[in-house]
Amino acid sequence: MSRLFTALARRAPWRGDINPFTKRPYSVEYKRILKGREKLPVFTKMDEFLQMPLTEVMYFMAAQHGEMSAYALMSHLPCGGKFNKQQILVMVGETGSGKTTQILQFVCYADLPHTRGKTVACTQPRHVAAMSVAKHVADELDMLLGKQVGYSIRFEDMTEPGTTFLKYMTNGMLLRKAMNDPELSRYSTIILDEAHERTLATDILMGLLKGVAKRCPDIKLVVMSATLDAEKFQTYFSPNTENGPAPLFKVPGRAFPVEVFYTQEPTPNYTEAAVDTVLMIQCAEEPGNILVFLTGKEEIEVACRTIKAKADDLLNQDPDGVGPLVCIPLYSSLPPQQQQCIFDPPPPPRVPAHQAAFPFPGLSRTQESVENTFIAIAHSPFNSSRTY
Repeated sequence: MSRLFTALARRAPWRGDINPFTKRPYSVEYKRILKGREKLPVFTKMDEFLQMPLTEVMYFMAAQHGEMSAYALMSHLPCGGKFNKQQILVMVGETGSGKTTQILQFVCYADLPHTRGKTVACTQPRHVAAMSVAKHVADELDMLLGKQVGYSIRFEDMTEPGTTFLKYMTNGMLLRKAMNDPELSRYSTIILDEAHERTLATDILMGLLKGVAKRCPDIKLVVMSATLDAEKFQTYFSPNTENGPAPLFKVPGRAFPVEVFYTQEPTPNYTEAAVDTVLMIQCAEEPGNILVFLTGKEEIEVACRTIKAKADDLLNQDPDGVGPLVCIPLYSSLPPQQQQCIFDPPPPPRVPAHQAAFPFPGLSRTQESVENTFIAIAHSPFNSSRTY
């Protein structure tokens, strides 16, 4: 089956009443989530990613006359965009654009991998990201996690052979797949997310995928990141010198208003200062999540124990004035199940409650986000270093 479809054929299933993948009616929750998805910046670029037939001038005229939104305009456009025309695409999407969750879905509707027994894979640098994003995408597509949408990490494979066609996995897991299947014949499209995180597995994977793309013209490759040195990646993934570098696709992000406060004087112990600030926020501010950035596992564990002890004391002294607080550590060596705890809702408050999480700095730079984050506390620019 051809990968080229009309925009109307791709658009209709999203707005219809029947899920084309499960053959079941869409739930009320799906339609609520869809309204939020349409507001993501990446949706304004979907026509360019899949079709790109309209010039900027035509967009401007349509918007000025109020004829239709860019999202609705896609239904009337012919196909033939960057994804359909190019085998390799380099994408730079700013933080908050929605690229990690939405691009895989765009590819799914354009490629229809399940009709050919293929899979669309999206790699993530860490297992907590692969797990949480897969769950998020399954909810957006109104599917069950582990059926049509799944994830594969070390020691856990939440997929169903013959059914799963959208898969999130760590870079290391795709590397293991490539060892057993050098041509990656089970995959129609591979999306390499957070490509700027230069780990050993990522660098080896890039070399392997470049070779696979040359040997297998049917496979497609999308390289994505928020802070990518795009020019170098375009040159590296260039199909050949005659055609020039690989095409670049940019998606704007979205920013939220942020107030920044600084301490008036240097603090002798930044960990203690962070703990005191958490407790002050807990007593004075409204419900939400608090993120505290520290340098490593030892500091995180100490801070967690201190906050729990002091929060319990405050609760005993003033049970009507201070709500419960859940303190959750987060660093890369934690088991996946414990890392998932940061996405659990806080306990029901007697008065406003907050939830505190303490991510390791390397983990906090991924695309993960915690809903209803109220305040982030960043320590002074210390960093743990290893010397040999």
